[in-house]
Amino acid sequence: MKSELTEIASAVRNAVLPVLGKASASEIVGRGVDGAPSYGVDAVAEKAAMDAVERLALRLNILSEESAYVDKGAAETLVIDPIDGSRNAINNLPFFSVSLAVGSRNLSGIKYGLVMNIVTGDVYYGEKGKGATCNEGPIHTRLFDEKKSVFLVYVGTNASANAYDIMRKSSIVRSFGSAALEMCLIASGSADVFYMRSVDSEHALRIVDIAASSLILREAGGEVFDMTGNIMDMRFDMADRKSVIAVGDRSMRRLSL
Repeated sequence: MKSELTEIASAVRNAVLPVLGKASASEIVGRGVDGAPSYGVDAVAEKAAMDAVERLALRLNILSEESAYVDKGAAETLVIDPIDGSRNAINNLPFFSVSLAVGSRNLSGIKYGLVMNIVTGDVYYGEKGKGATCNEGPIHTRLFDEKKSVFLVYVGTNASANAYDIMRKSSIVRSFGSAALEMCLIASGSADVFYMRSVDSEHALRIVDIAASSLILREAGGEVFDMTGNIMDMRFDMADRKSVIAVGDRSMRRLSL
């Protein structure tokens, strides 16, 4: 499955890079399944992904951010976020990705996950029970060291006020705008915590945002929790939205309590 997911992600990257910076990339061309605006660059990415799936003749159902659920009667589903970090892409901020996962029913049923940094081409991959890699090399989370900690915290209009309390617990705090890539930074030991708590469920994360990166992080030694401190699980349903805390060192679960 790794080669197929890599081919889909590469097709998206090859389609997206040439349109970056063009006026058409930032035009609103429709609405995604959840009602959020779809930009020109999203449409380009979605088409590239779907064309690649068709070309590969994959026997998988499809759940994508940008289009309706495709039921092919298969046992497993391909969960696609063609561009995670669309607003970065349209503002020429070089941090956005394509996220692809394969599994059944829910987050805990994900078997394969791949996240490609569209700008750099870096590929993060996880397979259930077989570990995680970045560009073919094994990756692992790191133990928490308060003096060297790096927190990635979602901030802005829709962020919970609690986010600012979390930020004060680390001397280095960043907000990059792509949950998939930020969680992969935790998986590779570059950061310690990804904290995304929204003011309401409407602005929380969806399964397409974290399906691949959750598996990658877990296979690298980390964990993903909800805001009650329980291990995160989500249905293959775009209406299921949750705030999350992803950690490299599981002792950091205490931030959710």
